[in-house]
Amino acid sequence: MQLNKNIIRICVLYLIFSICFHVGYKSFVVKGNSMYPTLFNGQKTFINKIYFKIIDPERNDIVIFYDKEDKNYLAKRIIGVPGDSVEIKDGDIYINDSIIQDKFSNSKISFLLVNPEGEPLRNWETGEVVKENENKKKITLKEDQYWVIGDNREISWYGIVNIKDILGKV
Repeated sequence: MQLNKNIIRICVLYLIFSICFHVGYKSFVVKGNSMYPTLFNGQKTFINKIYFKIIDPERNDIVIFYDKEDKNYLAKRIIGVPGDSVEIKDGDIYINDSIIQDKFSNSKISFLLVNPEGEPLRNWETGEVVKENENKKKITLKEDQYWVIGDNREISWYGIVNIKDILGKV
């Protein structure tokens, strides 16, 4: 009789934990190297889907969100929060008129220069591909907006994400 009660308790606990885990978490496989070295291509991780229903996202949180243009889920780090001004000058990110220097990346944001056929331009003396540092005018984030970028800043997508598009926190 005692054995049956213990088995029933274990089964009920397992069911409760399974439901909580299924509702509150989702597995995610990282695709690409835009969050390297924090996350790497093919890495499996879990997303806490409930966290942001209780606590607002904060600067430096890693989030998963749905990018409507690419029709894909992306992992990025929150750099700017609602009310912040964000500007990119010569590849450096400025938050509220102060350059950010974080432990996640010291790379400038740059873009590859290409010819009309889409091939990278190369320095004629060294043969290295030619990149130019990014510049973007200052914007102020609205109440439901966050500014995100990957830790591998030279190859990462960046921009504004609305809170409703954020699936959860890594």
